[in-house]
Amino acid sequence: MNADGTGRRDITPALTDERDYSVPNWSPDGRWIATLVSRRNGIGLTIGEIYLLAPDGSAFTMLTGLGTAKLPQWSPDGGKVAFASAGFIYVVELSEKKARKMVEGRNPTWSPDGGKIVFERDGFLYLLDLHSGTVTRLIEGSFPRWYP
Repeated sequence: MNADGTGRRDITPALTDERDYSVPNWSPDGRWIATLVSRRNGIGLTIGEIYLLAPDGSAFTMLTGLGTAKLPQWSPDGGKVAFASAGFIYVVELSEKKARKMVEGRNPTWSPDGGKIVFERDGFLYLLDLHSGTVTRLIEGSFPRWYP
């Protein structure tokens, strides 16, 4: 799309079933978009997966395979994506494309240096140190965000 709003085009693939694309999140280097793709299954439950796609719409690839993924968050170096699924925080290294369960919680947000993730669990904010695996309860709260 041009700066004036002209030239818009759909970059998501045309799929045969009804899917919703939401919470697109650009990688720090601008080479990728992580987006939540959700659809209803045969019994009315929402299935959510995180996909990667290039800004031109090519290279559309499923990054998760858990069925309940939410809110993709890029690491500052662009090499990983954190997300929540079924009450747990996962991290996917893009080089491996395999989700690793980290800790119980939701709404993950990376620290500026990429060494920690702050997240929400049971009405409190927690800090996960990715190097040591230590989890520290911080304060009551929800929807954590880092501010420099």
